[in-house]
Amino acid sequence: MHCILPEYRLSKERYEELWKNCIFVLDTSVIFNIYRYSPGLRNEVKDVLDKISHRLWIPYQVAYEYHDNISSVISNEIDKYNAIIKYVASIQKPNKGEINKDLRRKHSSSSEILKDLDEKIENLEKGFDDEFKKIEKYIREKVEDYPKRKDLEDINDIISSLFDGKIGRPYSIAELEQVSDKGAKRYNLLLPPGYEDKKDKNGIKIYGDLIVWFQIIDMAKEKKTPVIFI
Repeated sequence: MHCILPEYRLSKERYEELWKNCIFVLDTSVIFNIYRYSPGLRNEVKDVLDKISHRLWIPYQVAYEYHDNISSVISNEIDKYNAIIKYVASIQKPNKGEINKDLRRKHSSSSEILKDLDEKIENLEKGFDDEFKKIEKYIREKVEDYPKRKDLEDINDIISSLFDGKIGRPYSIAELEQVSDKGAKRYNLLLPPGYEDKKDKNGIKIYGDLIVWFQIIDMAKEKKTPVIFI
């Protein structure tokens, strides 16, 4: 199928050449996902990255964002299972006394029926107790298996090893000022990447994605090689 904009569709030959010769560039969020994956999936991803380690590279901005946010990423991962436990504990199981009281208030003349219901309500309450204990036990077992802070911090050694010597140079103040000027014009026109960041970021961080983009372009021009940005 032909395309009226050839740059939007690679030929089979160009596609194969790209995968054979490209440099793989990882975004910060992709690196952080290594922390978020299960241990099994994390090992699989590491194996893949090891195989292409000679073709990995990240912009300096990605490395900066990684170090700027890694502590909160690790803390968020540790807090996830604790949040589940708190949520389960916060769910109120039906209380026999409250159910009985409410039914008797609405059906005071149906004492015989209510008497028969007492046993059923008691069984219902016990059933909830048993199920909640099972859920809590299951979650706590999972939490025990989940990596601790030390385990997650050790992943940093893997990241450091993967990208040792494969990080671009930082921009100077003058270059950052140029990006800021270009970014202000681009964002007013809603040109990606990064124009939505001005909603919740401040200062030069507004242009983080744009800095990443320009640093990738600089590297591709310097090395004269195609890039796959993940």
